[in-house]
Amino acid sequence: MTDTCEKHCEANAFKIVIRGLEGEVARLNARLAQEKALQALHNENERLGLYKEAYAEQEPVAWRTFDGEGLYFYCSYEDNETYADVWNKRNPNHKGWVEPLYTHPPQRTWVGLTDEEMHECAGEYPWTPTGLKCVRAIEAKLKQKNGYAEEKNT
Repeated sequence: MTDTCEKHCEANAFKIVIRGLEGEVARLNARLAQEKALQALHNENERLGLYKEAYAEQEPVAWRTFDGEGLYFYCSYEDNETYADVWNKRNPNHKGWVEPLYTHPPQRTWVGLTDEEMHECAGEYPWTPTGLKCVRAIEAKLKQKNGYAEEKNT
């Protein structure tokens, strides 16, 4: 009877461990999916050239290399300025797997709505000078919450 109890306890312990591992695998898969989505978004932004102007004045601080399985390897930019070129020559089928990393992300210029665009957004609602002031106040608050200095809010 003791032997049966031990086997039953052991089986339950294994079930608990397996459930824990399954949960960890699910979390890792979710994280991997998130990383892939972020990487796809980043690649699309780069393809569209959204970063070029912002990065033109900066020098990278490191390189990030995708390993093809969802992980990344990092190396310093210092003494490795040609790392991306060397990688692309050695791995022509994996171009774009190496990307420079910068200390400061690109800074975008705030593009507010014109009065005309605000009128379009208002649609059927009555438009008054007070309404315009209210929209401008909301826009200023959005600028502030998104890290734009107050002096840029004009």
